[in-house]
Formats: sequence, C-alpha cells, structure tokens
Amino acid sequence: MKLERLQIFVTVVDHGSYELAAVALASSADILTEQLGALETELGKKLLVPGASPVAVTDAGYRFYESCTYVLAGAEAALEDARAADASLTGVLRVTSTVEYGVHFLVPALAELASLHPALKVQLSTSAAMDDLRAARCDVAVYTGRVRSSTDRAALLGRFRVVAIGSPDYLRSVEAVQTPHDLRRLQWIAHAGFDAPYTWAEGGSQHKVALDAKVQADNALAVLAFVLARRGVAILPEWLVADSLADGAVVEILPAFKLTEHGVFAVYPDPDQVPDRVRAFVELLRRDR
Repeated sequence: MKLERLQIFVTVVDHGSYELAAVALASSADILTEQLGALETELGKKLLVPGASPVAVTDAGYRFYESCTYVLAGAEAALEDARAADASLTGVLRVTSTVEYGVHFLVPALAELASLHPALKVQLSTSAAMDDLRAARCDVAVYTGRVRSSTDRAALLGRFRVVAIGSPDYLRSVEAVQTPHDLRRLQWIAHAGFDAPYTWAEGGSQHKVALDAKVQADNALAVLAFVLARRGVAILPEWLVADSLADGAVVEILPAFKLTEHGVFAVYPDPDQVPDRVRAFVELLRRDR
C-alpha cells in the first residue's frame, strides 16, 4: 500500500472536499478520486460515504484515518530525523484552547516540547473563542466538539467519550432514572457551547433527547462545580470527571447507554504552511491521545 494514497485520504478528509485537497496536493480531483477508489478496493472497505457533499467518513474510515495520521507522522518524523538529527525548534509557538483541555492535555505537551527544544518559546491562551487565528497571531487552535467527517481547516486529533453524571446525594433525592427520556425530569446543568439534543445508543436503538437546562455555564469546570454542589446533573468529558468518578463524588447515569463521541480538532490559520514547531506539538498531542 503506497504512503501516497494514505496521504491523499487524510488530506481529503482534512479539507472536506476533493477539490480543496487537490489544490493542497497540487493534483486534480479526478486523480484523487481514482487513487481513493483504488485504496478502498485494496482494503475491501468503504472509507468515504459515496456521493456525500461535503465529504463524509464511514465508521471504518474514521478508524483508518486515525491510523493513517500515525503512520504519516511517523514517516515524516523519520525523514526529519534523517535530514537534521540535531535540529532544534526555535521561535514562538502560540496555541489557544479552552481552559479545561488546555490545562489537562496541552500544558503537559507544551512542557515536554519546551524541554526537548530549549530555544523554543511557548505561549498558551485559554480562550474558548476561535476567531481569526491570523489576526490573533496564533499558530494552532485546539478545540473539542462532536465528531464530524471534516471541518473547515481542521484536522481530527482523536476522540473521547462524554458521560452523564450527578452527585449521589442529588440522585437519591429524585425518582430513579431508567431510560434517557427519564432524564427530562432532572435538573440539568449545561455547557453553554453544547445545547443541541443528545443522542443515546443502547444495543441497536437510539434515543435523541433534548434537555432543558436550569443552569448554564460557559466552561466545563464550572459545570462540574455545580454538579459537585448537588445542583443537578450534567454531561461532561470522561477525562475531566475521571477523578470525581473514581472517588465517588459523582456517579455515571445510565452507563449502559452510550452518548455520541466527541472529537479533538487542530485548526491552523494556513493548513498549507504549517511550521515545524506546530507539527511537533500536534504529533505530541496525537501520541498522548
């Protein structure tokens, strides 16, 4: 299997269309379509949903995309090592993300990168706003959201579960919850950035439930604080509430029902001109996912 075909697949997914990917690869949409068709034939699986516009990725395609990014990053790293074994990153790496994700994942990655490259300066901005990255002089924005086949100028770094949680004291004060539709009876605490209906899956069935929030907060740490204060229940990233689940401060509601996974995306101001310091940082994030 040629690495070139893997690169074509990843580029088409990242850009969301054959035409934009063709521009990035200095090729043509027809050639990319032919190469991806050959790749799907070789794998015996459909990676992209036929006829979808913008490009949509199948379940098998998601898994293969993640594998491809690791393979291509490894190949690029090997080439970089061969070109300049002693090369050190310099300049300033400017990154933006949310407070929660930034502290939990980006700070360790940035600290490791700075340790490996003493001449490199790092700047982390913890703001939920993902506006004009060029105007903000930002090299890369990292944000979380529901998994999509592709986003504008964004690359999927990984996925994570979200879970519904509540404090044991609050849950003992309400009627037992048996199905996702019973959740409407509870006091909901919502993240202001995620107000769409949630889809719960159990076996082969799905349940789409819109929840009326009594309390809203603009960041996940505040939402968790409301839950710990026994003001209601919430849906939060599993990585954020892992410690609270482990020590019993909160419990998962309806663990047999799974919520739609969310993704982690890297957004570049110019995806065709990604500096080495940004590539190195993103590779650390992918490795640790």
